[in-house]
Amino acid sequence: MNKKNDILLKTIKLFHTKGETVSLDDIATELGCSKTLIIHYFRTKRNLMSSCFSLICHEVRLRLAEVPAPEVCTVENIRSYLADLWRAYFGYLMENPQKARFFIQYTHSHGPFPPKYRTVDEVIRRIFEDKYGCLTDEHPELMFDIKYMVAIANGMAGLVFADKTEASQDLPELCIDKIMNGVVPKREGSGRGEKVYTIAG
Repeated sequence: MNKKNDILLKTIKLFHTKGETVSLDDIATELGCSKTLIIHYFRTKRNLMSSCFSLICHEVRLRLAEVPAPEVCTVENIRSYLADLWRAYFGYLMENPQKARFFIQYTHSHGPFPPKYRTVDEVIRRIFEDKYGCLTDEHPELMFDIKYMVAIANGMAGLVFADKTEASQDLPELCIDKIMNGVVPKREGSGRGEKVYTIAG
């Protein structure tokens, strides 16, 4: 493991216990290195936090990349595909609680978000858009309410980690149930003879 990556992982670990109050001095002490070394790699605490966020986003995208896309994009297959994506997403969060807490809190902060993640909405949208190929290519009539999806991603994940009861473990499946039953025909035709779909609110 290289030193730069070690700094990122240690920062995420300390953030889990200290929150946003974690300092470069805290990180240097934990690592047994000089504060100057951290500044050499990241310059400022803000840049360090942004780099931690980028690392987690990259790991989530790798996890989602493992989910096979359907060969035939029927609406039923798309529903199952989205459910599998959400299982992978929540699975990552549940397996990595320290990174999950950092990820969730950072998406609700004022950044700075790294390139391609300039708003909170883009955080989840850009992570998932890598997997939308079959939807946009073969089913351009499918309409997704991005804000709705982001609200589920952040809201449901936040509840899972705020509530330590057994009931909280049902939230991901409730979310999946919403997705499986939320892609519904909105109307037959939209002036061009095609079906239009939306996410049910």
